[in-house]
Amino acid sequence: MPNVNIEIRKARIKKGILIRDMAAILQMDPSVLSKLERGERPFSKEIISKLCSPDYLGRKDLLVMWYENQLEQIIGTSTEGRTALLNLAGKK
Repeated sequence: MPNVNIEIRKARIKKGILIRDMAAILQMDPSVLSKLERGERPFSKEIISKLCSPDYLGRKDLLVMWYENQLEQIIGTSTEGRTALLNLAGKK
């Protein structure tokens, strides 16, 4: 499963946005953004949502990827957790 942290960094670089400029847009210290991109700190849903908007990275798939990463951390390798997730998906 793709890691949202890595994908955000790739998208930022592809758009030609420097880390200091993206940090200023997000109103955070560049060192904090660097830690987020390296996976040393988790992205919040609010930051991911902001990054997904057309004004920034414009990739709505990043929010889906963030949710996938969150679920994977919670469920891990638990068979019961995966079964519950599949049951939930089947209700849609």
